[in-house]
Amino acid sequence: MKWASLHWFFACTLLLIALQHQKAWTWSTKPTWIQNVQNHFISKGSGSDASRFMATLFTGDKSRLRNKMKMKFKLLGLYHLFTPSGLHLTSLFLPLFFLLRRRSSKLLKFIAIILLLLPFTLEKFYSLKRMCIFHILKILFPGLSNRTIFILVFFIDFMRSGFSESPLSYALSFLFLGSIIFSKNFWHCLFMLFCSQMLVSGIFNDFFSPIGFLAGQILTTVFSALFPFLVLSTITFSGIDLIMSELFLSAINYTSVMISKTPVFQFPPLITFVLMGIFMIKHRLAPLLFALLILPSQLF
Repeated sequence: MKWASLHWFFACTLLLIALQHQKAWTWSTKPTWIQNVQNHFISKGSGSDASRFMATLFTGDKSRLRNKMKMKFKLLGLYHLFTPSGLHLTSLFLPLFFLLRRRSSKLLKFIAIILLLLPFTLEKFYSLKRMCIFHILKILFPGLSNRTIFILVFFIDFMRSGFSESPLSYALSFLFLGSIIFSKNFWHCLFMLFCSQMLVSGIFNDFFSPIGFLAGQILTTVFSALFPFLVLSTITFSGIDLIMSELFLSAINYTSVMISKTPVFQFPPLITFVLMGIFMIKHRLAPLLFALLILPSQLF
């Protein structure tokens, strides 16, 4: 509990520093493959939201998304789905990671490491590269704990200019991934992620919905199960990827409509710091504080 809270406050400090050093996120020259992938999906889906969603999933470039879709994902705390990251990587590589745990052969390790090195040939994709380093270290040093690997990953990434290239991406990865790694159990992890999302929404003056946050966790799980099939369908040109994307976006639309009927808030960052401070002093109050924010707040 103590290490999780200390990490969270350190991550918040890092986030504030990152905000002072962040540069506008733009492609110096948008790579040809980015344009080709976007044009492929958008022409394939006749410019539908599903085609734009798929184009963003595979490129990380949000410029072709409609603002209305962006707002729905922000309301549900799902904006991270647009950026290729550890969620996408773990979802896609899960069968290979499972095989490595069951049968740790040198050939499987070699194949996994080669695949995990591929993103380093691309421009940007900072969060994805950090998670690749994380899994490479887990393969090479299976005896190390996740916390130790987490610290090594961000040290290595800092030394390879990960922070200077994109301070905000570095800080947000440190905050959210660390909230998961340092959590004691599922409920503690949920509380830490709740506070992290609440803080980020406050810093960027976005509306925050406690109920929307919970709905977003369920939809994130659904996406994790769906993503490998989206990739497989795209590779095999089966055409099912757009259908699955439309179904997922329908769930997003329906959920966002329901959430929009409940109050949403703009919590000042100070409230989140106070909440976490109370948690550090008396962590048994966390379930009560969590319930007070999610349930009665919807009545105001």
